[in-house]
Amino acid sequence: MDCKKMKILVKIIGVVECLQLGTVWDLLGDTIHEIFIEGLLGE
Repeated sequence: MDCKKMKILVKIIGVVECLQLGTVWDLLGDTIHEIFIEGLLGE
């Protein structure tokens, strides 16, 4: 495996850990949701 693939794998593992933490995922999800809604509304 090359360096780039290793970095992607580390990011995926980090995301999975955040999912398992729950509270971090809730905060992240709310932020992404707000940005997504604002983007859709064009505000």
